[in-house]
Amino acid sequence: MKPTASFLAERGLIDKIIREPKGGAQSNPLATALAIREDMIWVELEFGHLTPDQILARRIQRVETSQPILIGHLSGKPSQDHRSLLERLLRR
Repeated sequence: MKPTASFLAERGLIDKIIREPKGGAQSNPLATALAIREDMIWVELEFGHLTPDQILARRIQRVETSQPILIGHLSGKPSQDHRSLLERLLRR
């Protein structure tokens, strides 16, 4: 079933996939916490210099320039009517 994290990463819609320990996050909470911490540091180094508006503009550009993802009978990018909803959701 799509979209998976790797599917979204291949299309440039996400920046990073947090690694899970073998057997899943529940199998080793400490390793999971350390992986999350490492990736949070990476995110801060990569994006810490950007303002929230710059991050939002970058995310919107990614969605608008991405290839459509087929989900059931629906495909395509958000319509202009849905842009304000998308902006509100991304600001959270």
